[in-house]
Amino acid sequence: MYKYQSLNRNEETRVLTIEPGKFGDDICCSLSHISLQDPPAYEALSYVWKSSSPLIAPAPDTKVSVALVAEHGSQVEKVPFGSLLHSPLHDFHPDARTTILSNYYAVGGLREPGNVMCDSVVVTIGGELHWALRHLRFEDKRRVLWVDALCINQDDFDERRKHVQSMGEIYARANKVLVWLDGTSGVDSRAFEALEAIGEKFVELRNELTNEKTERVQFIASFLLDKKIRGLHWNALSGLLNRAWFGRVWVIQEIANAGTAEIHIGSLVYDWDHFAMLIDVLRIKEVDFLLYARGEVPAVASIGLMLDLRRNRDDPKARSPLLGLLISSRHFKCTLPHDKIYGVLGLASDIAENHMEVDYSIDASKVYTDFAVSHLIKHKALDVLYVCTKTNGESKLDLPSWVPDWTQPCHHKPFLLGGLDSHAAGDSEIQLRFESNNRSLFIHGKVIDTIAAVEQLRIIPRPGYIPDPINTISDIWGSRHKEWSNQYLDLSRKWYSNAIDIAFPDKTCTPESFEALWRTFVCNQTLDGATPPSSWGEYFSEFVYTIVKSATEGRSYLNNKWIKETQDPYDLRERSGDEDRFKRRYEMSGGIFSRTVGQWNWNRRFYRSVTGRFGWAPDQTQQGDEICVLYGGPVPFVLRPDGTGRHEIIGDCYLHGIMDGEAMTTSLMEQEFHLF
Repeated sequence: MYKYQSLNRNEETRVLTIEPGKFGDDICCSLSHISLQDPPAYEALSYVWKSSSPLIAPAPDTKVSVALVAEHGSQVEKVPFGSLLHSPLHDFHPDARTTILSNYYAVGGLREPGNVMCDSVVVTIGGELHWALRHLRFEDKRRVLWVDALCINQDDFDERRKHVQSMGEIYARANKVLVWLDGTSGVDSRAFEALEAIGEKFVELRNELTNEKTERVQFIASFLLDKKIRGLHWNALSGLLNRAWFGRVWVIQEIANAGTAEIHIGSLVYDWDHFAMLIDVLRIKEVDFLLYARGEVPAVASIGLMLDLRRNRDDPKARSPLLGLLISSRHFKCTLPHDKIYGVLGLASDIAENHMEVDYSIDASKVYTDFAVSHLIKHKALDVLYVCTKTNGESKLDLPSWVPDWTQPCHHKPFLLGGLDSHAAGDSEIQLRFESNNRSLFIHGKVIDTIAAVEQLRIIPRPGYIPDPINTISDIWGSRHKEWSNQYLDLSRKWYSNAIDIAFPDKTCTPESFEALWRTFVCNQTLDGATPPSSWGEYFSEFVYTIVKSATEGRSYLNNKWIKETQDPYDLRERSGDEDRFKRRYEMSGGIFSRTVGQWNWNRRFYRSVTGRFGWAPDQTQQGDEICVLYGGPVPFVLRPDGTGRHEIIGDCYLHGIMDGEAMTTSLMEQEFHLF
């Protein structure tokens, strides 16, 4: 066993010097102490400890089909997944071993641990790190790296704690940060080829488009109608972005603090800033949906967050408070629940105000609860409650519903954070108190309405297609793109049709209820913060017909306002090649309305209340839940009564007709809610 020498000062750490060698040679290295106040040149490694794949591997004894094809014949075998590491099928033809192992690792199979000779002592390290060091080692000179698994004595609890506090400085002092994304899918080169083509198209459009008023739509039209762009391997790029690294919480500060960074995938190297800029422009220009055939790609938002943090790291006024960072990084994962907070604590603008120290001896549930209580008391605002949501996942933490569980996803964006201008509680002031050792929150407000029916066909989060991992060929993601898109459109048709049935259970639609419905679909607010004009009713008809046109029979109760002659914008892009026509249809049908619906109601469920109002609520909302306004809260909540006088927070919601404080002027009874 390797014996670490104690670090002498708080500013000390260790670096790993790797001796030169060829790829297959044994890895020889040594550890040395350095001072972060005046460090020598070193690079810092950013990687995933277990597997770069986002998938969970099948159980070792799960039978999988392996199909191998070569000039001398073909062979199909069913073998246990765990046997693929050392299967006789490796000898089928020269490339068989590479192909089988590539797919094995791509679906989450773990690399076998490897040994390194560190200061003449054999040290066993994780397979992912061992593979990375083989690729990153120079053949002709030493390489000095900071690698957490080796440079920190993982058995020394106090040393680990101190390194967590200095992690930002370690990555900031490094000459370069090396982002290791493995390299097992077989399509990484195609992903980078797609990036280069996207970059070239961006430059071309930047030089062509000069009119700011029409630039957005012109950009989208020109981009989508370009044959080269449509022919790119978009799903190879989305596969790259779905690597586990993009969802690991510690990479946020590793990249945010990096001076320069490089992406390494096998032997491929790509500049991080250029990569991140291209992905972020896809988002800003609203064409990132081309990445979503396989399902949601959280890495797009992750990259935007890291770019913002890099831009603002030297400006304390522009940095985000801890709550904002926790919200932005909620979809990131970590092994220890403490690290959801500790992993971004050093980046927060209010780190001094929070008085929070890194201490893994404190139960994570208490860390989360103490932060929520402190934020409610200090800010006298309900912001922290708006990021509470009931999920269908199982948490390892014991938390009341009014404390955000940062280990669980929130698939929708809280209305307040999305920018919805709402004043449901009028000018009321927050009134709250805590009991039972901060397990119970008592807060004043009113019950406004009750959920009568909820649309349940929308799949949240949106599913993606995952091909059979063992039969995958290198370009399968590109060939299945249309299948995934059609699947998504079919799901959309079903749930939109169901939402209309929920809205009008008696098949009766009046002009008033029609207007209430379309205004609910956009939360009665444009993306610019204005109240939508009545002409948006026509947009709504176009928008819904485009989606549910395959299910229009029997919808005459919509009084012909619904059914408009239009073309599917997907078909239009393929057939016409007419940018002007595309732009008109984009604004009328898919553009304005779909973007607004997506901004406010992504991954939310449509509902009808007992009084006949329409609204949007979180995924887990069900019939009988109550719609409540809590004093001091601009947006209503869905609360679930437990039958004993207590309520559970399900999440925030929109209820048409009460968002500007109307409920506060009624005779509805005030009450004190006991949230548990």
